Amino acid sequence: MKILPILSIFFLSHSHLVYSQTIQEFPLASCKSWNGTVVSISGAGTSRASMVGTVTRDNLKEYCERTHDNGDGKDKSALIAKCMTEMVSGSAGASVSATANCSTGRLRFTDERGKSREAQFPLPSDSDQSCASGMPPLIAQFAILCPRSVAPSSGSKQARLPFADGTYVTDPSLCRLNAQQINDRLGDATSLQVRQINGARLTDGYEMSCKVVSVSMQGDNVRFQAGCASEGEPTRIRGSWIKIDDRTFRIGQKTFQACGRSIWPAN
Repeated sequence: MKILPILSIFFLSHSHLVYSQTIQEFPLASCKSWNGTVVSISGAGTSRASMVGTVTRDNLKEYCERTHDNGDGKDKSALIAKCMTEMVSGSAGASVSATANCSTGRLRFTDERGKSREAQFPLPSDSDQSCASGMPPLIAQFAILCPRSVAPSSGSKQARLPFADGTYVTDPSLCRLNAQQINDRLGDATSLQVRQINGARLTDGYEMSCKVVSVSMQGDNVRFQAGCASEGEPTRIRGSWIKIDDRTFRIGQKTFQACGRSIWPAN
C-alpha cells in the first residue's frame, strides 16, 4: 500500500501526479506539523510489524511551504527560507519508529525526541480522534503496518467529509452534462475538475475511488485520510481542503462548487 504526501490537490489521475509514488511518508503530523519519510518496513500484517523513518529536508520544506502559503512574492520566499533554516537545524535527520502487533491491535510509536506513545486498535467508536488528540498519525501508522486490520466494525461511526453529498465541479457549466459527456470533454483532466462525495465515498469522476477513513478540522482547514483504488492498485491518500461552506471548498487554487444534482451514480 502506498501513502502519498499531503497534497494541495487531493488526487489526480496517474498522468497528473505531482509527487512521486515511490516515496512513502511516515505519518507524524496531526494537524499542522510535518511528516517523515519511511526508511524501512518489515513484517507488515504480522505480530511483529515495524516501520522506521527519518525526517528529511523535503518533509520540512513541505511543512514550511504549506504554513506560509498565504504569503506572496519575496515576503513568502523569505518566510519559507527562514522557516527552513530554523527547522532543518533542529529536526532534519531525526529518527522515528513504530511497531505493531496486528494480532492484538497494539501500536507503539516513538517520536523524534525518543518519546513513546501507545494505542489499542480498533479504537472505540466514541474515542477522541481529533487533531488535538494526536491520534490521526497513529491511525495512519497502524493502517500501514496492519492494512488488513483497519476495516471499521459494523457499529463504528462512519468518517465523512463536512460537505453535502453530490457532484462538485470547478466549472458550473459541467453541471449541465452527464458523467459520460464530462469524461468525453475533459478526458483525464476530469480528475482535476470533479469531486463526487457520497457519504464516506469520494471519487474524482475518472479513475480514482476512495473511502474516507478519518477527518479532522482546524478552522476552515479540512484534513483527511482515505483508502483508494485506481486500476486495482490500493493507495493511501492524505488530503487538505479549505472549507468555504457546506457546498463549496477549495483545493489549492481551484474552487469546487456543488451542482444541484449528483451526476455520478452512488457507489
